[in-house]
Amino acid sequence: MNQAEPQRDDLECPPGGYQTFHHLAAPKVDFYRAILRVFGQAKEHFEISLRPAEVADRLVNGSALPDVEELSLALEQLHKWGNLDASQDNSEVQTVEEFKRPRFLYQFTMAGEATEQALTAFDLHFLRPGELQTTALRSIQETLDELQRLLANGDLDTAKAVRALRELADRFHQLVTRAQSFMRTVQRSIDAPSSELDLFLQHKEALLSYLERFVGELVLATFRVSTSLRHIEAGGIDRALDAAAEADLVDALQPDERQRAAAREQWQLRWQGLRRWFLGELEAPSQAEILRGRARAAIPALLETVRRLNDQRASRTDRATDFITLARWFAACPANDDLHRLWRAAFGLTPARHLRVNEDTLAAWESEGANSRTSWTEAPPFYLTPRLRAVGRSTPRGPVRAVIDRSAERARLAQLATEEEELAAAARRTLATGQPRRLSALPVLKERELDLLLDLLGEANASVSKPGESVEATSEDGSLVIVLETPATGTPLATVETEVGTLRGPDFLVTITDLNAPAATDVVGQTVALSA
Repeated sequence: MNQAEPQRDDLECPPGGYQTFHHLAAPKVDFYRAILRVFGQAKEHFEISLRPAEVADRLVNGSALPDVEELSLALEQLHKWGNLDASQDNSEVQTVEEFKRPRFLYQFTMAGEATEQALTAFDLHFLRPGELQTTALRSIQETLDELQRLLANGDLDTAKAVRALRELADRFHQLVTRAQSFMRTVQRSIDAPSSELDLFLQHKEALLSYLERFVGELVLATFRVSTSLRHIEAGGIDRALDAAAEADLVDALQPDERQRAAAREQWQLRWQGLRRWFLGELEAPSQAEILRGRARAAIPALLETVRRLNDQRASRTDRATDFITLARWFAACPANDDLHRLWRAAFGLTPARHLRVNEDTLAAWESEGANSRTSWTEAPPFYLTPRLRAVGRSTPRGPVRAVIDRSAERARLAQLATEEEELAAAARRTLATGQPRRLSALPVLKERELDLLLDLLGEANASVSKPGESVEATSEDGSLVIVLETPATGTPLATVETEVGTLRGPDFLVTITDLNAPAATDVVGQTVALSA
């Protein structure tokens, strides 16, 4: 990011193609990779070239035991593929015979070094764990505040502005890539839970708490970052982008106008990507809003996965696994008759003539020569027992099976549902007063009230396009309406005390109305104050 990069449309296949990657498909790929890692480590210590003996010593230290002839052939092959460059080594020659004997120094070629960097980046990206970085959100906000202060000065400090933009791009790239990796991991846990079932169930609470905390942080950070982006664009971000593009070309030999335009376009695209991620566009929501929706949707999905796993543990059955096993049995049947026998054994969907209840019926069928393929119009009648004809069912002999009494569990579930409804109703009564209030004027909030408040603020902040405007939004179930007015610039932050901690943020003016309340008729258009 510190140097001008070529545009994707200008990239062409290097001379010789991609032969430097051929060693990945070779039979001795592990040996080739160990040699190239030795050269990579040497370059990190500013060693330019290595002799075969030095490579052998470092491979021995890495627990590999190379043969001298094998190592020489491997170095020569890497030279042919273009990974390594070979130059004559005459530094220790003392006789004519030694001079005539080929001795080489090996070092990375430009293509070989690029290949090693690409494979190292692949390994790091593949092994790096996904994260939802709340620290990256705070760092982005702090960097934007610094950039805003620099642009507010008449004489722009270009060095600090360039450093701020580069740090902003790095932190934003880190936030996006690790969030994508984390959400892929969560989705895999939902679709196909890990074979380490106990470990998954053990960490489910921490994962759910992690998602909920990030969603709350993202709601607040989205509003603050969006406000900062608008102020920065109003202050003239083009000056800082021009300075960053010039800084990328400062070490170029003779940069031309095409390189300058490419560097400027690259920084403009980075800024537009940051803006779309937090602000969105008219025809599409912001990426922050999409990430928030995916994180919130993952919470009930994970709970459903946990419930399904617990059910499998309790009942010791898994219908999906049973059907897959049965499908394998069907695929392994050698003949068509075996398929029919397996079908009847698995599902019991045999013809009605299997209801032969007495010896007379059996004898009648045998005398007529009827079987399961005989048409019912040609077969003799079938006689049912009088009890089956009278009541429609026949009670089997033997003791009655014991019925499990689930009344206590059902009563407990009903009690929990009632308590949940009461908590939700109490939270709505506290917040949905229909009157405008500042965040700083709110009472001490309970945990459920805080969750409801953050949800409403998130829905409203997603619609804010400029400071000072009044927006209206509804809750996910459509029963609550919030009218939010953003505070003016310079308004002190509000502090809201809750049972789980202290919440600080902009002192919004909000009006929250419960549409299901008896008195909620014409209150929807009022101005309400609420603070997150």
